[in-house]
Amino acid sequence: MRPPLIQDARGAAGGARASAHELLSAVAAYGLPGRTGALRQRPLDDGRWRCLLAAVSRQRLAGHLVHAIAEGALPATVEQEAQARHLHLVWLGRVLCLERLLLEVVGTVERAGIDHRVLKGPATAHLVYPDPALRLFVDIDVLVPTDRFDDAASALVAAGCRRPSPELRPGFDRRFGKGATLLTAGGHEVDLHRTFAQGPFGLTVDLAAVFRAPVTLHLGGRDLRALDQELSFLVACYHAALGDATPRLVPLRDVAELLLGHDLDLGRVAGLARSWRAEAVVARAVRCAWRTLDLQPVGLSRWAGEYRATRAERWMLDAYTGPSRCLGGMALRSLRVIPRPADKAAYLSGVLFPQQAAIASYERGYARWWRRGARALLGRGTRA
Repeated sequence: MRPPLIQDARGAAGGARASAHELLSAVAAYGLPGRTGALRQRPLDDGRWRCLLAAVSRQRLAGHLVHAIAEGALPATVEQEAQARHLHLVWLGRVLCLERLLLEVVGTVERAGIDHRVLKGPATAHLVYPDPALRLFVDIDVLVPTDRFDDAASALVAAGCRRPSPELRPGFDRRFGKGATLLTAGGHEVDLHRTFAQGPFGLTVDLAAVFRAPVTLHLGGRDLRALDQELSFLVACYHAALGDATPRLVPLRDVAELLLGHDLDLGRVAGLARSWRAEAVVARAVRCAWRTLDLQPVGLSRWAGEYRATRAERWMLDAYTGPSRCLGGMALRSLRVIPRPADKAAYLSGVLFPQQAAIASYERGYARWWRRGARALLGRGTRA
């Protein structure tokens, strides 16, 4: 068990930052079963409040902060409450703009005759959380079938988006990539997905199964297509465990929200994770969520705590969480899960001999990533 979340006897700016950091996870967990009690007995002083508010904005937790204040779990002064509500309204304005953009993106994809699934932000907010205003997001994520990925990207570019980073070679992303990031004229980010993660764990997902039996997301008077709750839980685990070396609080809350707030078919979750070779991903995501949010154990969290990744799984996870989190390290591990020699050769060709436009977009970073990848190859954990 971690030490108490709130320690009032702190001093100086460093202490204020530490105290705000400790409170942040309690705000992120507020509203989950067993996490609805008082977070503090009295309002924060000005220094600690500023630290907390800044961290809440960075972590996109304004909805949870306002919720905790409104229910009296986090006492706040009149001015602090007003600041929290203002921050939340600013974020909600951004979210509404993104939801309107989502309708435009889906419309473009559908006019091209391409199927879609809305992932993460808007789908999670409206289908997972009791109040969509709790779940804020900064971009939109849309999954399309592998064989129509290039068509979808071309349709969005023709509609006014631009692709700031070219793919390594033509057709590389359709075969091996996670997807592509496109920017609208207004600077909003559209993540067009082929799978759920870059690297080895993204290459083992059964994407055909993902497009079966969608659920409906009602948004802006239209019906969009999203994933069912078991698939959404797995996507949340991928996002939490593989998205950042240190998991962010929002995807960790998503994992907990889905597991504690919905009646998941855990047998189906286990079967999918096993067939996708992603049990270590699920274990890491659930373990991090329960530890960071300080939640009471449940069946799956106990399993996650006891799960021992194989040497091969640890080696692949290192591409996302360790020093080999770079192009070279990702490539070395991806080769392990690409089955056919011809596909391995095509993958290596794209990584080793990218088109000139791709090299130019990486600038010095491309060489740096490969140096780090070479060090990972020569260092520990390289033989699985």
